[in-house]
Amino acid sequence: MTWSAGTGPRSPPTSREGRSSLRSATSRRRTRLVLSAQRRLRRWPVAIEPSSHARGSVSRPDSIVGKFWRRLVRNARWGFAATWVESAATVVTTAITARALGADDYGRMALVTAAVWMVKQFVDLRTWEGVTRYMTTFLEEGRPSLALATLKFALIAESCVATASYGLAIAAAGIIAERYLGAADLRGAVVLYALTLVTSAFDAVARAVLRVFDRFRDLAVQTVIGSFCGLAILILGLAIQRSVQAVLMAHLLSDLVEAALLGGLALRQVRQRLWPARRDAGLSLLRPHLRLLLKFMGQTALRATLKMNRHLDALVIGHFQSPTEVAYYRVARRLATALEDLANPFYFAIFPELSRTWAKARSEFPRIVARTAITTLKVTLPGTALMVLLAPVLVRGLMGAAFGPAVAPFRLLVIGVGVAVATFWGTPAALSSGRPGLATGAVALGVLTNVTLLLLLVPAHGATGAAVASIGGAVAYAGVIGSLLPSVLKRPSWRRALGE
Repeated sequence: MTWSAGTGPRSPPTSREGRSSLRSATSRRRTRLVLSAQRRLRRWPVAIEPSSHARGSVSRPDSIVGKFWRRLVRNARWGFAATWVESAATVVTTAITARALGADDYGRMALVTAAVWMVKQFVDLRTWEGVTRYMTTFLEEGRPSLALATLKFALIAESCVATASYGLAIAAAGIIAERYLGAADLRGAVVLYALTLVTSAFDAVARAVLRVFDRFRDLAVQTVIGSFCGLAILILGLAIQRSVQAVLMAHLLSDLVEAALLGGLALRQVRQRLWPARRDAGLSLLRPHLRLLLKFMGQTALRATLKMNRHLDALVIGHFQSPTEVAYYRVARRLATALEDLANPFYFAIFPELSRTWAKARSEFPRIVARTAITTLKVTLPGTALMVLLAPVLVRGLMGAAFGPAVAPFRLLVIGVGVAVATFWGTPAALSSGRPGLATGAVALGVLTNVTLLLLLVPAHGATGAAVASIGGAVAYAGVIGSLLPSVLKRPSWRRALGE
């Protein structure tokens, strides 16, 4: 029964024209409903996670992005708070050491530490990145035995790296001290400081384990305790003897304390989370995944070797200039990297979160990376500008008037660090999405640019030339890592994130 306008109820139409009219109206209503639903879907696209799809449920992308940012901020806040303490302790340590030793001896100490860590970078594998990537993936897939097998593999690899790097440092100590540093008396200092290659062998893997299990509070507590212990040990060492050897011994003891804290915390998590799966966690379990794992670690190892330029700058300055010039540069760089230190908690927190997103909500991955890039740029610009303006106050006030020549290199280094911080998301995004080659290519071009500028500028301009080279390297890296954006820029999630 239907109703006619003004005449009350009437019977449905029985003629062919009436039935055709009714079908046409029904078809139009269905078309309007479909178009309306399509408009709503375009406004609120859904992302079906693999685990949710099995249960027949869906979630909106905004909930995925919101969950990502809540987890990121929650995890990074512990590291951010601890980094403030660590950065302050590091700056105080640098100031105390520089004032106690003077510019010349401080430069000699910097040459020793740079030479030892150059050896470490040469054979490093950066297995902690593989631990973060694959342990996170295996745990999300509910395969703890594979996660534990991955950890075993990483520990074996790090043991080999520690043995090789320490042996190489001992063998090269005489050559480094006499032929390169031009100071035969530094051979003993190189041998002494090389012990840190053994004491800190598993620190990075232990930190990765704690991040995978979201134990950022434990990491923060360890950082604070380690910072204060290191500062106390340094003050005690300098009170006994003001010398390069005393400072290096203090660093060695601090590394032992840090290694003990990290190892204990990581072992506790492994026993609680992975120990029940130990019977089925043989290395043979990794055989189906070994090719991809080795390929991934090969890329990270190459990138670690390329990052030798982090210590090459001091050695190049020491080769062409005096130890005093090295001291000016190292003091400036230590203060400038305080900005990078504040971004490190977000770097380490975002890596496992991006890996989870790639495994569970891949369609929202570009949107999350785009928002991260924009937010980072907004925060980095004012921070960089403020440090450039306050350069004379920071350098002379903390290090003393004797280090006044470090002001100009400091300003340039802050700009380079600002560029690096603004693109901190690039490597985690590339690794999490299974594109380690992109990160390696970015680092390779950055290192090549940096080394080329170092060799061109340092002989004539010293610390200032090295600071300009750091800007060039950071800009080159940013240019390559930016290629991650065009490859996915056509996706709607990027356009929404960029406000298009």
